[in-house]
Amino acid sequence: MTNIIAEIGLNHNGSFKKAKKYIVECAKLGVWGVKFQIHNAKYESTLEEKFRVKISSKYKSRYDYWKKTSFTYAEWKKLFNLCKKKKIKFVISPFSIHTASQMEEIGVEYWKIGSGELYNDQLIEFLSKKKRKIIMSSGMSNWLELKNVYKKLNKNFKNEIIILQCTSMYPCNLDEVGLNVIREIKKKFKCKSGLSDHSGKIYPSLSVIANQDDFLEVHVKLNDKSKFPDKSSSLTLEDLDLLQKYNNSMKLLNKKVNKDRVYRKFNKMRELFGRSLTLKNNLKKGTILKKEDLILKKPGTGLGYKNLNFFIGKKLKQNIFHNELLKKKYVI
Repeated sequence: MTNIIAEIGLNHNGSFKKAKKYIVECAKLGVWGVKFQIHNAKYESTLEEKFRVKISSKYKSRYDYWKKTSFTYAEWKKLFNLCKKKKIKFVISPFSIHTASQMEEIGVEYWKIGSGELYNDQLIEFLSKKKRKIIMSSGMSNWLELKNVYKKLNKNFKNEIIILQCTSMYPCNLDEVGLNVIREIKKKFKCKSGLSDHSGKIYPSLSVIANQDDFLEVHVKLNDKSKFPDKSSSLTLEDLDLLQKYNNSMKLLNKKVNKDRVYRKFNKMRELFGRSLTLKNNLKKGTILKKEDLILKKPGTGLGYKNLNFFIGKKLKQNIFHNELLKKKYVI
């Protein structure tokens, strides 16, 4: 099965209540994990940072947006504990050493390095100092850059690193998702791989699950009218439910069936759908049966085709109708 991560990102719009709802709803669906982005304006941004997508006029700058949509340390700890309670993995993307340090204190197990953070040398150096489980997105990197970051993360420890194919477009066109890269990553780095999808469609995800790739990350959204940056590239909870159910069905690939043993269950059904020798038309007593007089009809509870030669050339002892099964006692 594929480990599905529901990327919440900032789709909560700074609402702690909504962030909790995302966790509860995703846990109900049985997905492997939820992922949040951990932003702190003071340690991450400046007034010069431009919006990737203009969200609302109430935010003067992206710095202002980070500031108004971030949670406190205590709130993050509550979200972490809620995930533990709901038995769903809590995955985080830190965007500064400050937020990474806070998450380390909380006890985060899985760390996600977003595509844009592969160039955050301070963060990469911080993460490399301890043995960790790290998920990397590769949306803006070439092979050499990926190789260099992978090497840096393993400088001090042999970390468990998962690399996801990603195309940093929001939404991403289906023909630029790059499913082929998933296998190339696995081959080049000998690590677990998968897809971080921004298409807003279920089709790439279905392919990933069908291929039984290791990880799938998809942005998800609640069914409300609020605005947030990744809305167009997010799936609904109904989409996520469908994907997890399809993912669960992959267990059937390992469910082996003994064909010779199973068929015995259908003896009664075989009789129902089987065929027995009958007459094509009504025939009178004394008629000598010819091959063309005989036909197979349902059910299969009478005499089968192997008895055909027994009846050919025999004389009927009585009138026989076309809608009754032939019996040996009817002929001489």
